[in-house]
Amino acid sequence: MVGNPTKFDKYDILKCLLLIDEDVSRTSLLEALDRGEGSVRAILDILKQKGFISSNRQGHSLTKKGIETKNRISNLISLKKCNLEIFPGQKAAFIIRTNKTLELGYAERDLAIKNGADAALILQYKDGFKIPGGANSKALKKLFDFQNKDVLLITAAPKQSLAERAGLVVCAELIPELEKVVNSFY
Repeated sequence: MVGNPTKFDKYDILKCLLLIDEDVSRTSLLEALDRGEGSVRAILDILKQKGFISSNRQGHSLTKKGIETKNRISNLISLKKCNLEIFPGQKAAFIIRTNKTLELGYAERDLAIKNGADAALILQYKDGFKIPGGANSKALKKLFDFQNKDVLLITAAPKQSLAERAGLVVCAELIPELEKVVNSFY
């Protein structure tokens, strides 16, 4: 009898890589990725085959290549769970570090929604934010240390995993170096 087919993509692999530090159990990854056992095993196999992680009885850890890649990604994006009352649902907030002004519009929001978000807000920081709905940017400053030209991306979905995944897709679209990492998984 054949089991259920695995269901994941390159953004799930990216999220898994970002979740791994030292000796992370498959059980904790199952919960965080919101994927089935077979999918998580397949994701871990890909990360092992590509040299990003190693596995032992205690769990899964980053290799030197994995640490270097995760550090590069951390210099490009930062992810936080947030409780802003801008939209209902579980929210993920990303800060995208960039030194250039980006043309941001509906395409990025639509991409987040196409990939599981119910709503998305994307703003570029320039001496503060003007946030629709009257939300105060001081709450955001507590989450992140903004620098001029940083991009704030907030995604909302019924599940935290969907909000985070939708945000990662948009981040990869906006950051060519991150998209290169994501494409290296296949």
